[in-house]
Amino acid sequence: MALINEIYSRVPSDAFFQNDRLEVKDEIEALIGKIRMIMLTRKGDLLGNPDFGVDLEQFIFETFFDEATIQREIQVQFAKYLPEMLRYRIESFAYLTEGEYRDDIIIDIFINKERLLGFRI
Repeated sequence: MALINEIYSRVPSDAFFQNDRLEVKDEIEALIGKIRMIMLTRKGDLLGNPDFGVDLEQFIFETFFDEATIQREIQVQFAKYLPEMLRYRIESFAYLTEGEYRDDIIIDIFINKERLLGFRI
């Protein structure tokens, strides 16, 4: 396993946030940062690569989608932009839940069968 230095990308609302960290040297922590970037980037926002990103915001006002569509888009992005998939088992699961005022999408990201990241839209 190579020693890497990445910018610490957790935000205060994240579990295990550390206020005094600027960089990470742990490969899993760096992988979480890459996954977050893929999930939160809108297509077309990355200069020179218009297909990069899952663009979760597109699903906020969408009325015709299902869990399989979301999971497929996530897996395509992971396969294309995460070479770590050769070393780690990275899985995503999307669930539609009925809310009081609107439906929500819950996305769980597992690395080696451990839930390490989640999104709620």
